[in-house]
Amino acid sequence: MTAVTADLADKLSKVCGMFGSAHDGERATAAALADRLVRDAGLTWPDIIRPAPPPRWLDLRDPRDIARQCARYPAILTPWECGFLAEIAGRRAPPSLKQLRVLAEITERARTFAEIMEAAA
Repeated sequence: MTAVTADLADKLSKVCGMFGSAHDGERATAAALADRLVRDAGLTWPDIIRPAPPPRWLDLRDPRDIARQCARYPAILTPWECGFLAEIAGRRAPPSLKQLRVLAEITERARTFAEIMEAAA
């Protein structure tokens, strides 16, 4: 699959901005142009719209990234844990040893939950 370049993203954002035009002809022309841009780039609309897959757990090293990944599973988190993860994800200073222990506990639960969800999909 070809990647979406910055140039293509810029062009598409401008063309797609015309989808809200009050004129039917402008909307139709913009849609046709957007489709041609995507196809000429060797892409499909799912390539453009599909979100990037989340990072693999083993690739994460920074506690902020780990906290962001864990926060993707709010169904298994308490309100306090949601706040804790947001605080870790947004801080510049390294977490304390106690905070790292809490993060490790949450991470283990989130990782297990993610594996179960992937297996069920």
